[in-house]
Amino acid sequence: MDIKESIEKIRQNSNFELSEKNLENLKKGIIDYEVWVDSGVYVEMDVFKSLYPDNQVYKNCSYVIRYIGELYIGYTKDNTFKVGSMTYTTLKIAELSLWDKEGRKLFHNQ
Repeated sequence: MDIKESIEKIRQNSNFELSEKNLENLKKGIIDYEVWVDSGVYVEMDVFKSLYPDNQVYKNCSYVIRYIGELYIGYTKDNTFKVGSMTYTTLKIAELSLWDKEGRKLFHNQ
């Protein structure tokens, strides 16, 4: 999914509002870590499975948290967070890990 499509999905989510400045920056491929973190939305596992039926990484999760750029963190029944094959005890550390591994690549200003 490209950034333009991701922006449209975020705009459709009434739980998250981006300022016009942030929307313009996002279109240019510029995003701050804090804005990216604030874009996180919990998605029920059934919805995630319907969109990504072959995804095995998050199969033991109750929810996933979706961020701008179609990046995901899994939330397990044990109250831990999965980023790929890694498991974290806090969401903040999981978000930092995902941003460092994938988020920076998506947004070339970082």
